[in-house]
Amino acid sequence: MTCRLLLHVGLPKTATTSLQINVLMPWWRSGCINYLGVCWAPTHLPFRNVYHRIRGARLTDGELDALRPEVDALLDGDRLNVLSDERISAETMGDGAPTDAGAVLHNLRALFRDVEVTVLVSLRSPVDLVAANYAEDYVHRLQHVPVLDTMDKYLEKLLRLDGPRAPWTAYFHDAYARLLRRYFDRVEVLLYEDLLHDPAAWSSRVAACLEAEPDEFWRLFSSMPRNVGMSARAGRSSPTLTLRDVVKNFLRRRMPFERYERGLDGYRRWLQRHPPVMRLGRRVGNVHLREPIRHRAPSDDERRRLQRLLGLRDDYLSRAFGVSAEKLVRYGYMHPDAGRPEASRTGTGSGHSLPAGSPAGGGVPPGA
Repeated sequence: MTCRLLLHVGLPKTATTSLQINVLMPWWRSGCINYLGVCWAPTHLPFRNVYHRIRGARLTDGELDALRPEVDALLDGDRLNVLSDERISAETMGDGAPTDAGAVLHNLRALFRDVEVTVLVSLRSPVDLVAANYAEDYVHRLQHVPVLDTMDKYLEKLLRLDGPRAPWTAYFHDAYARLLRRYFDRVEVLLYEDLLHDPAAWSSRVAACLEAEPDEFWRLFSSMPRNVGMSARAGRSSPTLTLRDVVKNFLRRRMPFERYERGLDGYRRWLQRHPPVMRLGRRVGNVHLREPIRHRAPSDDERRRLQRLLGLRDDYLSRAFGVSAEKLVRYGYMHPDAGRPEASRTGTGSGHSLPAGSPAGGGVPPGA
């Protein structure tokens, strides 16, 4: 029997963590699905070693062949396999991003060449996504990137672009959708705003991807608190910085990933054998070194400029994936000039193409 895989690539700040904790982990524990991660609380990362070897560059055929037995060992032919990892998209955004959008998708397609893959991507109104994603990524990465360590610098870099450019591709939703379709035939596109304004439509689409009943999915998803942030229009706060965060970030930057992970696993096992030390470590590790940092929201003028830069310019998402054109307008996805007759004559009506340097060929549907 051909293995089936649901590959959920994010985007960030689209209820990914809530889906992982509230639904995917319980279904994995009960044996309903074979869950390859990701989940951070509690930690469940069976695919992590593979991911960190495929995220930075296109691997050669020999390198992919060497990885394939490890990947095959993780798959289950009898249950739906699920890999839900927003890093696949989140870590591609901003200068110095550790993941190359085209490379990681190429490598995933090659590794899962004999698997029936459905890709699930959840979009969010791109202007709102900028502020939400910046606050999320600040503690993990951006505070250590001098050219992006304030919202002013981040927006300045982004607004200098004239279209999709690596490593900012995922902000240009139509270009990112084209990139996904380049590598995978089955791509399901969700709108995060449906979770807030049309939850029945949102839950039925996710449930179908998970081969589940919508009512059962929604009961589980909505039965626990969700990870809800502040409005992107009002500014966002980054998470509290703890002593544990500082130690982890320090070690990550100075150790090879495999060595870091082996050491962390060994340390966790040692703590489990010494409960008093574990309790003390939790108290010390949770000491707040810095309270949440509030990041300003884009100004009205910056929002207008972002909308002109990132807004969808044609109906590609509707044509290729059946996304409601009316919702794209209502939720703020569209370019201000989209749909105007003069837009097609001036060229602003032609959608965002793939970013410079993206590989050509392979699976792009007519009209893409």
